[in-house]
Amino acid sequence: MLNTKQLPIKKTVFPFLLTILAGLAGAGLAMLIHLPIPWLLGPMLIITILNQFDKIPLHFPAILRLAALMIVGYTAGTKITLATFKLIISQLPIMVITTIVLILIGILFSYFISKWTTLDYQSLVAGSMPGGATQMILYAREQKHLDPTIVSIFQIFRLVTIFLFVPIILYTPLIGAHHQSQAVATHNAASDYFLSQFPWASILFFLIAVLVFSDLGRFLRLPIHQLLGPLLGIGILNIFGIHGFNVPHGIIGATQLALGIYFGLGINLKGNANKATLFISAIISNIVLLFCMVGISLLLNQLFHYGETTTYLAIVPGGMDQISLIATTISANVGLVVGYQTFRSISVNLIAPFVFKHLLQERNK
Repeated sequence: MLNTKQLPIKKTVFPFLLTILAGLAGAGLAMLIHLPIPWLLGPMLIITILNQFDKIPLHFPAILRLAALMIVGYTAGTKITLATFKLIISQLPIMVITTIVLILIGILFSYFISKWTTLDYQSLVAGSMPGGATQMILYAREQKHLDPTIVSIFQIFRLVTIFLFVPIILYTPLIGAHHQSQAVATHNAASDYFLSQFPWASILFFLIAVLVFSDLGRFLRLPIHQLLGPLLGIGILNIFGIHGFNVPHGIIGATQLALGIYFGLGINLKGNANKATLFISAIISNIVLLFCMVGISLLLNQLFHYGETTTYLAIVPGGMDQISLIATTISANVGLVVGYQTFRSISVNLIAPFVFKHLLQERNK
């Protein structure tokens, strides 16, 4: 890819338009072949391919990436309801234990893969972290000691294997799921009334809140503060009954498009002699991980009797949105699933920087 960062604005217009059109084409192709999360994975795959050719000029402004991060943070924050918060508090000990177990499994997998291959151990750990794929890929892009290509491949392959294998696993005799649509009402009546009567005032309020929480996250030195700041801040407002508006599907699609392009620009396979090893390791480790979760979920269900389906979806290391979507179509406790996924997503993103700092110190000894 040509370096467009130092070019005048006029000379970045064509590379930017080319990048957007390529991303849109990728999204369209992904929808045609029914790829999961088409507006994210489609652009990422197309841009990844184009990014391997030096003569193709690609450019994506940083401001669009930052805006996309804030939208993702806001959207995730609106899902942290009072009911979810109470559930997390009541289930906190077991949530902490399962999160630690998942992190240790990821670290163990990474250790063996790094011993059997020449792939970077720390990058493998980041790729195996059971937090949100978006957050871990973004974190890898910000850290010089991590290889964003390894992290992206492992995290994205996990998203794909989740969509391919989780529905199959759920309907095996061990889990035995059944279709059952569910809906969870969480909004406060007074908050909804204000939102319906003064929509523009509400939008302006939350827009300012997102910017403030992002700056607060930077002040607190949160990793990916543009995302985690709004996520935690909007989540706190939501818990206290100050509910935000639903982000339109068009904006969510544009956000996924922006992040897909950004992720694609960060994947560089040129000169990488370990392509086959990287892909094979990602596929095998993610499939093995999903089946390991079956054993853990059965053990937890014997102890706490949540139900096999609910327990498996609660601990499986996928994206909160994707797992929640699956939970709403089967006989699962959606609130419990969202509670576990929310806690793990937040805690992993807060813990991850300290884990990598420790690993870096160990490597430098």
